[in-house]
Amino acid sequence: MALKEMLLGYFDNHPDVVSSGEELAKMFHVSRAAVWKAIGSLKEDGFEIESVPGKGYVYSRRNDILRKESIYEAAGRNDFAILLFDEIDSTNTYGRKLAAGEARDGTFIVANSQSAGRGRQGHSFYSPSGTGLYATYLLRVQKPAQAVLKTTIAAAVACQQAIAICTGLSPKIKWVNDIFIDKAKVAGILCEATQDLETHMVDWVIVGVGINIKTSSFPEEIKDIAGSLGVDDLSRNKLAGVLYDRIDYWTHRLEDPMLLEIYRRESLLVGKQIRYEKNGNAMEGIAVGINEEGNLLVRNMDGTQVALSSGEVSVKDWG
Repeated sequence: MALKEMLLGYFDNHPDVVSSGEELAKMFHVSRAAVWKAIGSLKEDGFEIESVPGKGYVYSRRNDILRKESIYEAAGRNDFAILLFDEIDSTNTYGRKLAAGEARDGTFIVANSQSAGRGRQGHSFYSPSGTGLYATYLLRVQKPAQAVLKTTIAAAVACQQAIAICTGLSPKIKWVNDIFIDKAKVAGILCEATQDLETHMVDWVIVGVGINIKTSSFPEEIKDIAGSLGVDDLSRNKLAGVLYDRIDYWTHRLEDPMLLEIYRRESLLVGKQIRYEKNGNAMEGIAVGINEEGNLLVRNMDGTQVALSSGEVSVKDWG
């Protein structure tokens, strides 16, 4: 790997930190002159890097350009394939095409923007350029459908943890798989799979995640519910790398009891009065828990209890 790429991988995960030429030379086993030359070339490429006399170099947080090397560094590994796009119709749509081919397990598709981002139940996911992170993880499984039902739960926990790790915020999971901060949806998840009709085995699952990082305006139809992390100096590469690590970890540990424990602990709904729809009828009740299958347990106003396996749910006092 070229020195410029190695420097960028380091800088992107250490923004606004003074790094001396001597430290960088030792880190990458090159001369200080080589470091000076490579940084000069990066400046010519348009990266904001300040030279501080007698101290070293400072890479600006404003250099938020998605890069494979920086994602690898943030993930702490480089043994998986990253496919990076400035714009794509949908990372999940592309992931489905790759899954039908010979793409490796763990392939990670990351985009700066989506022209046709997709959400659950046919909804779209607003994906403007430069203000969010849009990614899809490909999981090859060859397992019965029952064995992969908790993949969506794993994805929600992974996303919640990645955001918390990278920002210090305390996001919550709105069953089934939306991530909220306060009353605003900051991230959505869409898991899709295919099953062999003869063997009834699931061949692959793709986990799509969209995170609003610093998006400040939204379309009229979602402006009252959508929000952003509001962390302008967050590196999207760092978030992408940590997100990959968390998705990879939890999708391979679906039977770990800690998965449901975290999912329950970080639930936004449990204990709240909610609205939901059943058989075309609007219903109200109290979300009282989440069972071992990941279903939302609701005690209706008439005292009966139901276990919801899918559907749209809203918190009543949010309007």
